[in-house]
Amino acid sequence: MRSLPRPLDQGRLYLDDEKLQLSFRIDAPDPSLRVQVTQVYRGILHMEHRQSTLCGQQG
Repeated sequence: MRSLPRPLDQGRLYLDDEKLQLSFRIDAPDPSLRVQVTQVYRGILHMEHRQSTLCGQQG
């Protein structure tokens, strides 16, 4: 997935040896109602990469 579906915006993923950090904004027509969300995961014991298909197509 190359972009986030509306109303999600400005998605970022950061990964290093210590943590996985996800950040995105929930957009709204009124800028005062926008919400920035950041999730940080630490102490990850196992990560698995899964490749999903986009719109039912295999790449």
